[in-house]
Amino acid sequence: MSKSFYLFIALVLGVSFWELVPIAGIFNSSTVPVMMAVWMVVGVVYFRKLPETYDVFNFSSYRKYYYWLFAGIILSIIPAWFFWKHELWMSVLVNRGLIVYLFIPVLFRIKPTDKDIMRGIVYFAILYMLVWVIQAVLMPIPITMTYLTRVTLGGQFEVEPNEFGMLIPGYPAMLLLLYLMMQQFSENATLKTLIPMVVMYAVFFLLQNRGTLFFASGVMMYVLLMMKSKYKPYHLLLYTLVGIGVLVSTSDTWLALIQETQEQAADLDYNRWKALRHFVFEYSPNWLCYILGNGRFSFHTDAGANILALSIDGYDQTDIGIIGLWSVYGILPVMVIYTIVFRIIARRDFPFYMKALAFHMLMIPIAWNFISGDAMVLVLFIYLYAYYSESSKVMSEQLSS
Repeated sequence: MSKSFYLFIALVLGVSFWELVPIAGIFNSSTVPVMMAVWMVVGVVYFRKLPETYDVFNFSSYRKYYYWLFAGIILSIIPAWFFWKHELWMSVLVNRGLIVYLFIPVLFRIKPTDKDIMRGIVYFAILYMLVWVIQAVLMPIPITMTYLTRVTLGGQFEVEPNEFGMLIPGYPAMLLLLYLMMQQFSENATLKTLIPMVVMYAVFFLLQNRGTLFFASGVMMYVLLMMKSKYKPYHLLLYTLVGIGVLVSTSDTWLALIQETQEQAADLDYNRWKALRHFVFEYSPNWLCYILGNGRFSFHTDAGANILALSIDGYDQTDIGIIGLWSVYGILPVMVIYTIVFRIIARRDFPFYMKALAFHMLMIPIAWNFISGDAMVLVLFIYLYAYYSESSKVMSEQLSS
């Protein structure tokens, strides 16, 4: 078994295999954490013998990041119990899905390369698009539980697909791949690097997550301006003409996306604005909750029923990304994320695609659901930060010796 395949399975487990309706009884919130735990053990045992060259990577100094991450999760149980009367054992049970973050020390142990990770994401992206296409073709027949996005009081399911299909969890993992392809094109502008980048960008155009698409479009324009090629002026002219042609042919879609963004930005009753106001200014019952979080609740409790009711009314913590993470688990996990983000941005020795992802997290914090569906992205982000930090350190030591 290759490390790429191992990571591919980890990514699939990270989205609970999209809770495909035919197998939702197998891949669900109760069984997936157990599968993750088994897969972690498999990884540690299977890759227990590493080549001696791997010994140069010492990840011990990066353990603090997942220590602080889990400290935030554990400490959030206190305000949940004290202020929301949420039983301690229920808090432990409802957070079982966050076992996914134990993949961080597992990766520190098996030490995959950046190429291993990208190949694993390529496998994941292929399966993701297969599931997405099947869902798009079969709409309104649901094949994923994600399609059933919102339960109305009448007991019916309300869905909000775009013109091409339904957005399903896991797409942020493919951003790593998109930004890497942009980096490769910028370093060597050839047809071989252009085609994968355009294909991956087209995938995000089809998915139509506006925040992701608009930011990625900005990064792509920057990459085109900074690309390295002795024929750069001719390339820029050609790409500009082709880009104008594509923009004109898809103008209805772009105008609809821009108009929807403008309308929602001006609408004070837009779900995300409502959620931001509520969870930042109104939700927490005590100042301590702004530090430790409010905790995560089981829907079988009064506090959980309240969260469910709020979600039905459009107040969803996962809708506001990292801000929602702070509302649930406090400032420690957020500090972990942005400590790494700022260090990546500040350092010159980090690859472009990591800087692009870091800027994305900084500029659009609402795009990242690290409470559940995007947790594996944070796992890979933390690992790659440690990986490139150690690579840079080893290279510096070799140059100085």
